[in-house]
Amino acid sequence: MSVSLIVITRETGARLACCLAATAAHRPAADERILVVDAEQVPAALDALASGWRLVCGGGRGRAAARNAGAGAATGDVLAFLDGDVLTAPDWLQRLKAALTAGILGRGRIRDLLGAAPCRDFAAGGPGFPPLAPQALAQAGFAPVGYRLGISLLEQAVEARFVAGEAALPPWLAAAGANFMVRRSTWADLGGQDERFGRDWGCEDLEFAYRAAKVGPIAFAADAVGYHLAHVQPGRWGAHARTHELFLDLHPGPAVAALPCLLAPDGSLQRYRAALAADGVSGVGR
Repeated sequence: MSVSLIVITRETGARLACCLAATAAHRPAADERILVVDAEQVPAALDALASGWRLVCGGGRGRAAARNAGAGAATGDVLAFLDGDVLTAPDWLQRLKAALTAGILGRGRIRDLLGAAPCRDFAAGGPGFPPLAPQALAQAGFAPVGYRLGISLLEQAVEARFVAGEAALPPWLAAAGANFMVRRSTWADLGGQDERFGRDWGCEDLEFAYRAAKVGPIAFAADAVGYHLAHVQPGRWGAHARTHELFLDLHPGPAVAALPCLLAPDGSLQRYRAALAADGVSGVGR
């Protein structure tokens, strides 16, 4: 099966440069590489930075619209999605593709590179963040040796479901758009991601996976790791509250309704578990 690698970005700086450089070390490489810019036009600066990539304008309408634009431009049998601030190892694509044989959607593990947030110069590095250079990434890909790693609340829930086997947790939690793969035919059958989520952060990928999980199993690839270059996200939780409202309108149910127990400033996996148990959620956890 041929693979289209689709990277979504809103920036043209060091994070994107490192992300694209690391993909150059993928073995085997994707059959085509598409960079979608979530903006009204593609910045001229990307002509040099993204040499060898097909540039697509996402229109500045948010991540769902950007992924739909990338999927619409793709010709591969399989679509592999990365966010433009995620680093990968040379075998990432191969491992994610292997996971897809067991599910309708393959989702890789995600870890946060916490030292990236305060670091002003990736080439110089900082505490918990060794120097990072695109040239080296293009040769060898990314390896997390020496980096301070973190795990998000969503990722904790995903691994509780798929690694620890907590079947009461819904499988669609494993949906982070930053690191997943799906067949192009499946994407088309499901109608892509819902563009009504707009530019607000969150839930467009969860809602897509919710629909996918009704059609077939979601496969978790623990060895296909995406390393997220952490950054400050002002207004994150306010945006998430708005997208959660739309998600709940589309798919009312206890597992969706309880999401603020997990994804909120005071959220935790323990609170989410308790909310599901109180509602008697079991099985697929919908």
